[in-house]
Amino acid sequence: MQFLWSDETRQNRILTYRLAALISKTSAVERIARIEAIEETGNVLFSTMLNLAKAIETQRGIELRYCGEFHFALESGHSVGSDHARIAEIA
Repeated sequence: MQFLWSDETRQNRILTYRLAALISKTSAVERIARIEAIEETGNVLFSTMLNLAKAIETQRGIELRYCGEFHFALESGHSVGSDHARIAEIA
């Protein structure tokens, strides 16, 4: 808990608060669009990091659960439980 609330993670917390403020007064469609954009950005990041994470795992003999295959396999890149095709049809 000390690490999570330390100065080291302060910018991550501020980003979360800013993102929440950005969507707080938007319509449902705007929220979905913003969440999808955030999720897709994460998907690009994790797919880009995957080969590097695998190399580090092999070199160090450790599992990088968040940056490696474990998390990437769980992360759909889109809102959980949503139908991406239906979301793409929203005007």
